[in-house]
Amino acid sequence: MPEHRTEPEPSNLNLRNILSALFKWKRTILGFAVFGIVAAAGVFFFYPAVYESDARLLVRYVLERSAVDPVDAMSGQSGTRGTGITNDGVIGAEVSILTSWDLSVQVAEALGPNRVLPDTKAPSVVAAAAVINSGLGTTTAKGSNIIGVSYQNGKPEVATAVLNELVNRYFTKHLEVHRSAGAFDFVSQQTDQVRGRLGQTEDTLKRLKAKAGILDLKDSISALNGEAAKTAEQLSIAEGDLAEQRAKVKLMEGSTGLPAPAVEQTASKSSAGATATPGQPTPSTIPPATPVSATPSPKDTQDYQALVTNLTHLRQTQVEMSAKYTPENVLMKMNQAHINDLEHQKSVLEKTFPSLAIIGASKGEQDLGSERARLAGMEAKADTLRRQLINTQERMKQLSDAAPEIVRLERNKEVEETNYRYFQGTLEKARIDEALDPSKMPNISAIQRPSPPAMVTTTRNKLALAFAGGGLAFGIAL
Repeated sequence: MPEHRTEPEPSNLNLRNILSALFKWKRTILGFAVFGIVAAAGVFFFYPAVYESDARLLVRYVLERSAVDPVDAMSGQSGTRGTGITNDGVIGAEVSILTSWDLSVQVAEALGPNRVLPDTKAPSVVAAAAVINSGLGTTTAKGSNIIGVSYQNGKPEVATAVLNELVNRYFTKHLEVHRSAGAFDFVSQQTDQVRGRLGQTEDTLKRLKAKAGILDLKDSISALNGEAAKTAEQLSIAEGDLAEQRAKVKLMEGSTGLPAPAVEQTASKSSAGATATPGQPTPSTIPPATPVSATPSPKDTQDYQALVTNLTHLRQTQVEMSAKYTPENVLMKMNQAHINDLEHQKSVLEKTFPSLAIIGASKGEQDLGSERARLAGMEAKADTLRRQLINTQERMKQLSDAAPEIVRLERNKEVEETNYRYFQGTLEKARIDEALDPSKMPNISAIQRPSPPAMVTTTRNKLALAFAGGGLAFGIAL
């Protein structure tokens, strides 16, 4: 009988069909893949930042039967001593203390709701405690006596501050739960009170210094004294220069024959016009006689201008020397003799050529005008220095009025800082004593204080990866 064989039908699921299907639905797959990538990018860049601070606590028990604790918590026997690693039940109890609502409320009250919830209007202690409790996390390993504590918050500075306060408050809460620690609580309360008074004194002192515009009393007094001495010295020099310039201008006014103040000249003219009889010519209206004189040569004009320049220089030298020497000094006499000689030569030229006097008067007016302008600048400088000195003296008076109160507050601050350091040391000693005494408190220490805040990206990365891979997978599945 012939053998009948059936050929197996070829499977439709092969590489060619898969590639054909992918090519056929490439746009759909690509669209979902792009959508997933865009969603992943949105999650990656816009996911709210979360910061975490970590700490680690070592829980180590050395227990002994005492009159206070009639039952040994470790062995359950009285009158015996036991030491060893804490079991999982004890670690679980410590974790319950760390994550308790009461401890979260204490931390919220210590830091203040505004610091825990800075972006919330009128935050309450309950809301702050809820945020603290929800952000707490603990990790333990079976058979280990180390507890890992972490806190997450959107503000990096809040994360570290909350965890640091939580660890500090945990020791007190542990005493309240496990042992009677009246002395420790008393020292803690005293430390808090002294810290509060110290904070109030520092705030008052800060406001008073801000009102006085100073940072340090001694440095400010020294700076003001130095500023006043420097300004007084500058004012003394300026007044000396001013007196010298006034004498110089007065001497130049006398030598040139020009009137000193323009106001007096105007006043004399107005008074002369007022006293003149109507119809009679006044001195200002009488035309001067025009003398007939010879015209000077260019050389004579140059010689005359040189005489005027030399006379001006010699008079300035005479003024400067008069501040150092007496009139009987040989140098003063020689300089004056030189001035007289040049004055004689100038007078001879003016008599020979009267028109040269106009040139000399014009030159003298220009020099005198510049010296008067310099005199006005010196007077303005002296006035400014006087005002600066007055302002500095007023500031010194204000600081002198506020100094006694500042000194008193600084002394109070020093005393309160000393008390605070004393109570802080006493508190630490009480904590150590409580920890070393197995009848009162187990030995608990922080092997790692709260770490600097670090950004937590695990959830964000998982979501971004899920969106990116999910879009591609969903497109292929369709």
